[in-house]
Amino acid sequence: MGFLKGVLSFLIVPLLPERFRRAWPWSLPLGLGPTAHISAYLHMVASVVAWFFGFILYQQAYAERVTALVADDRGSGDTGAITWLGMVTFVSFFFSVRGVLLNLYVIDSLARITHSVSSGEPLGSLFLWVPLFLVGKAQDLAREAKMTALYGKVGEPDRATPIGDGLLVRANRTHGAWHKHLTFGFGDRFYRLDSMGEGMDGERRCFEYRFRPWTDNEPIRSVVRLDSGKSEEPGVKSKK
Repeated sequence: MGFLKGVLSFLIVPLLPERFRRAWPWSLPLGLGPTAHISAYLHMVASVVAWFFGFILYQQAYAERVTALVADDRGSGDTGAITWLGMVTFVSFFFSVRGVLLNLYVIDSLARITHSVSSGEPLGSLFLWVPLFLVGKAQDLAREAKMTALYGKVGEPDRATPIGDGLLVRANRTHGAWHKHLTFGFGDRFYRLDSMGEGMDGERRCFEYRFRPWTDNEPIRSVVRLDSGKSEEPGVKSKK
């Protein structure tokens, strides 16, 4: 079972977009860099071989059709026009479904091998990127719909409530950039992030951020305004 997981990881992971590559549940038998190089070279060779086989089979099929037209008793006997049709079918390969897919396979493989050589990392295949991009968008929409049902709309402003010397901010979404080393301003006072968690705002869940007063005489380099969303310039001093 472990061998099968390793083979599947080797075959699939280098072709995935980065978002889905990070979520892959099994480990690679080799490092990501060597896997990217080997996969890119294998697909480059496979795409070229597939292109030539596809081209040959396409021309053979149309050659048989041209031969059938020449031998058809119902034809006009004008072989010049039929020969010219053969030249059209030669070029038409590049515009057929098979030709377009094989051309894209070669271009995709060339892009992946160029990226792996220049960066040492895999580049997701176009053939998987498009459907997985749509899958990712559908997941994002479903996740956002669930968050909206639980916490409210994403565009609603945060609600700040002074509690004693501290401050409580309720939000519909998390603030990933907030941390305890930032200075937060509300009114004419300054605060430091003390804790974060979940709570209730009426009948709806919310994310709660609790702040304590900023330490006296501690320098403030910049301020994240909780009442207006604006940041003051560095050097602002704490006020009491």
